[in-house]
Amino acid sequence: MIDERDMERAAALVSARRQLPRSPHRAIAIDAATKIWVRTPSQTAATDRDAVTTVAALLLADADGRGHVDPIAALEPKAIERALARNVRGWSQASIPTYRGYLTAAGRVVRPQDFPPLRLRAVEELRQLRPRGKVRGQSWTVASDAEVDNAYALVRRDASFAVRSVLILDLVTGAGLRARELRKLRFRDVIELRLPRGVTLAAVVVSGRTAEAERVVPIIDESKALRVLDYCRGKPEDHLVIAADGIHLDRNAVNRASERLRDRGYPGIDLQGIRNRWLLAMSCHLPAALLASLADISRDDLHRLVEASDIETDPSVVAAYMKAVAV
Repeated sequence: MIDERDMERAAALVSARRQLPRSPHRAIAIDAATKIWVRTPSQTAATDRDAVTTVAALLLADADGRGHVDPIAALEPKAIERALARNVRGWSQASIPTYRGYLTAAGRVVRPQDFPPLRLRAVEELRQLRPRGKVRGQSWTVASDAEVDNAYALVRRDASFAVRSVLILDLVTGAGLRARELRKLRFRDVIELRLPRGVTLAAVVVSGRTAEAERVVPIIDESKALRVLDYCRGKPEDHLVIAADGIHLDRNAVNRASERLRDRGYPGIDLQGIRNRWLLAMSCHLPAALLASLADISRDDLHRLVEASDIETDPSVVAAYMKAVAV
């Protein structure tokens, strides 16, 4: 049964044009795929459309041989692998891992007993999505845990910038915000989350280039979440978070602390490398499709980052995550 909150999402998916073969089962397959997909975590509109088309193609291919649409049979793990091997949609080999992720997510809805919960399968699924062969192009730098700790220690030495610098680091290491997103962040965008068992976390509403691109990113590290909440509490909602007076923002405000450190002979702070560390930490807990949407990163770039780096598990992040999902 589709929740009322998903009715609009479902209507948009049903009405979308699709390149699927003509078949007496076509409409039923699209309807079944839509009802299944709206029970998965929310994605971008483009990802939703692609995923539903993928699931519908599988259901349609299965129905043409079976005589009717049967999602439970078609989305059985071995059936998914057989369909991928037969390449029912004429997919390129490079795209197969992406579609395996879609079909696995759909299978988890109708056959939960055959697909372990997301957090137990996240690393395995992410590794399945990694591209094969040498990664070309952009060089990905990832800050080590020691470098992140050192960045906190260094910014705390600068009394005039310490509070805001720690705040910036908390937002990057806790929610993966980019410099341009930090500059636009307002106090109303920081939300307090009270979870069961007394856990208090924070979420950040991150504005995209359009209203549809807006996303909500949780800070699952409890200590960072509490620091961010304490800093934002009681401030005017429409004021800018990292502006000294909440109104007038230095264009280079995000990098100002790093510049001051270099002026004093200390190494600067690589915020992109620190964001990449956050991405890798989160990749241990979330499936690639969900993380790509949450972090506003393309699937290809996420693949390149994972291919270029070793996935490491930060115990403190894991502990906070497990507390957050333990209901």
